[in-house]
Amino acid sequence: MTTIQNLKLPLQYLNGAVCDADGKTIVEANRDANTTPLRPFERDEILQQIVIFFNKSVKPEKVDEAAIERFALALKSANKAAIEADKGIENDGGTCNFDTPILDFKGWKEIEIQKLSQLSGIRIGDKMTSKFWKGCRMIYVQMNGQGANRTRMAEAAFKSLQEAALPASMYYQMD
Repeated sequence: MTTIQNLKLPLQYLNGAVCDADGKTIVEANRDANTTPLRPFERDEILQQIVIFFNKSVKPEKVDEAAIERFALALKSANKAAIEADKGIENDGGTCNFDTPILDFKGWKEIEIQKLSQLSGIRIGDKMTSKFWKGCRMIYVQMNGQGANRTRMAEAAFKSLQEAALPASMYYQMD
């Protein structure tokens, strides 16, 4: 089974599927060309989908006090990582965006999410309802800026959440 850890880059597009460097199919895709290298934005978008696929295939852990405390520590660390990635508003060029780390809270009750938010001091957004993001919520770590600096801070928080083995992903949206 392919996992994020053993995914061999660079990703390529072969015969209607996204494949790793060895030609192993990762995800089916719809593109017109037969064999073309992925452009950077396509690679990032597909990697994001792959991360979501693998994270969603992990069975959610039992939600108890220990899990809430573990998630709270991870959210605090993610917030710290975002702050450390801040290069200042003067380095905030690029497209305005709403880039934000997200977590999959399938199996969690609303009261557990509220407790997590209180314990961590991090605001957790409402449940997303689209088919692709169902059960996920935005994690509102500290952000400074609305362009490249926001993306940098959001991605630092996402990486921190991922390192803590939480079912994290990134939500990217241009304004």
